[in-house]
Amino acid sequence: MKQLSKISAILLLVGGLATTLMAQPAGNGPQKRTDQNAQVEKPYMMLPDLTDAQKDQMKDIHLKTMKQVQPLRNQLMEKRAHLKTLTTADKADIKAINGQIDDISKLEVSIEKIQAASHQEVRSLLTDEQRVVFDSHRGGMMGNRSGFGPKQGRGHGQGAGLGNPNNCPFNN
Repeated sequence: MKQLSKISAILLLVGGLATTLMAQPAGNGPQKRTDQNAQVEKPYMMLPDLTDAQKDQMKDIHLKTMKQVQPLRNQLMEKRAHLKTLTTADKADIKAINGQIDDISKLEVSIEKIQAASHQEVRSLLTDEQRVVFDSHRGGMMGNRSGFGPKQGRGHGQGAGLGNPNNCPFNN
C-alpha cells in the first residue's frame, strides 16, 4: 500500500510539473512584443557610425511613408475583402472580379512606388560604407517590412508591409 501511495505521489508531482511547463508563455507572446517595442532603434545598430541626425531623418522618412501608405493599405484590405465576396458568390461576375483585381494591383503598385522612393531617400542619407550594409540587408533589416523599399513578394492577404505595427522597422 505504501508503494502505491509513493507511485501516486510521484505521478501527481510529474503531472503538476508538466501542467506548469505547458502554461508558460511562448517566446513570441506578449513579452517579446514588449521587448521589440522597447528597442526602437535596433535596426540602426547594424549600420556603422550612424549619427543621431541620420537616425532622426530616417524616422521622419519612415513616418512620412507610413502616412502615405496607410490609407492605401486600408483601401487594399477593403478591395481584397470585396474580391473575396465577389469570388465566393453563387453566380460570380467575372468582369467585376477582374476589375477588383485590377484595382488591387494598382494600389499595390502605388504602395511599392512610395516605398521605393522612401528607400532611395534613406540611401541618400548614408555614407558609402553604411549604404553597403543597408543594401546587403535589403530583404531583412530594411527591406519589405520597413517602408524603405518595395516588398519582396506578394503574400496572400498581406499588404505591402506597412501599417502593421509588427512590421515597423523600429520594432524589429
